[in-house]
Amino acid sequence: MPEKLSIILAHNYYSERGGEDVVFERETELLRSRGHRLAAFTCSNRAPAPWKQLAVAAAGAGLYNLKAAHQFRQLLERFRPDLVHVHNTFPLLSPSILSVCRRMEVPVVATLHNYRLLCPAATLYRKGQICQACRRSSCRWQSVARGCYRNSRVLSAAACLIMNVHDRLRMWQRSVSLFVVPSNFTRDQFLAAGWPSRQICTKPHFVLQDPGPGLGQGRFCLFVGRLAPEKGVRTLLRAWKETRCPWSLKIAGDGPLANEVASAAHGHPRIQWLGARTSLQVMDLLARAEVLIVPSQCLETFGLVVIEAFARAVPVIASGVGALSELVQDGETGIVVPPGDSSALSAALETLAQGQNRDAMGRRARMEFERRYSAEQNYELLQEVYRRALRAPSAGEDLEPCVVAGLKGI
Repeated sequence: MPEKLSIILAHNYYSERGGEDVVFERETELLRSRGHRLAAFTCSNRAPAPWKQLAVAAAGAGLYNLKAAHQFRQLLERFRPDLVHVHNTFPLLSPSILSVCRRMEVPVVATLHNYRLLCPAATLYRKGQICQACRRSSCRWQSVARGCYRNSRVLSAAACLIMNVHDRLRMWQRSVSLFVVPSNFTRDQFLAAGWPSRQICTKPHFVLQDPGPGLGQGRFCLFVGRLAPEKGVRTLLRAWKETRCPWSLKIAGDGPLANEVASAAHGHPRIQWLGARTSLQVMDLLARAEVLIVPSQCLETFGLVVIEAFARAVPVIASGVGALSELVQDGETGIVVPPGDSSALSAALETLAQGQNRDAMGRRARMEFERRYSAEQNYELLQEVYRRALRAPSAGEDLEPCVVAGLKGI
């Protein structure tokens, strides 16, 4: 593999900024700082409302965007990359750019940030419950009756149609040399859906700039995330009514449960709702927090805020669900509690507030960050991913068994 690669990075920004956007930007900056030659092919659907997005899908953009394919071909011909790294194509870019790469014989690495290729809603979560019914395409149409995508049968039908057509054509498997997932748990979900094991590797996300350990003497617990039912916000509020933890609670984020959080903050002197916060503001909060709380009830593919807490030497109380149970080692870097169990969450808060192992957990969390989630560590992992993709005979063919930097994945 050449020492410095020419890489095109492709990404469709969502209407609301999220972790996928952060990861895309961090990896772009990481590669740029190491001297690679880069070009970005991006678009954003931040402006269109959901029904306008449906119109785009109905017009064929979500299925196969001819305009995106044409523009991407022009970029490939002009830039002549060694490989293309795709982060998100939904809904505007569409997999059309993948077929262009296949025809021009350009290797493709694709990061699977969520469950979009398994579930029309991309979450494997429905009406307060984990749902894996649509991992097989033959069962996917039931999501239409349930209105899984944006609570709309029409939007769900459009999403389902796009998924099934691309499944039938094996668009992704035929066009992508190597898929990257952020956790072994996520990898297992795709393997259970029948995806080829030798085409998927695990590479975790990372923190680009090491902020250093915080002091952790702010006497408050911190929640950072979208204020939505699947993030366990209601469980957190119930736990706060039950707990005898002397610390206060700060909630950073926005979302559909914002009114409930605002009401709870208004009625409880030790709850403060901060609204949405920038990455720098979150890092400042983590520098002073005693503990981070991640009470998710859905199958998280990763947890960026968890490793950001680790970088600040902050222990984490997390639900034992999805990738969170991989990130947080119970009794070592935090405490793992059952999802939706407010009593267990309350007890965990009291345990840490009593000084039992809090500082030691914070030190071990910092060590875990240095070992697995720093920019230096991640750059080596990313380089190995690219080496594997460039060695692949062609997209969709079996790769030799391999372990990426000690992480089971290929």
